[in-house]
Amino acid sequence: MLRIHFTGEDLGRTRMTAGPLPAWETVLSLHRLQRQDGRRQYTRWRKSVRAELPRSWQLLAELVPPQGYFPDF
Repeated sequence: MLRIHFTGEDLGRTRMTAGPLPAWETVLSLHRLQRQDGRRQYTRWRKSVRAELPRSWQLLAELVPPQGYFPDF
């Protein structure tokens, strides 16, 4: 677990993004695609996505583990 302490000045300089970040959407989708939890909710989605993905997606999956930390630089 990471714990970050903000001062009032830090919070004053904090900005939120206007929308989802494509890299994180890709990573989180890969997590969901690789894992089996949430089986009922995502079964149809997984099947439809896997049918459309090129085989090369597995190269990206090797860089992004199904769960946990990965270098997000």
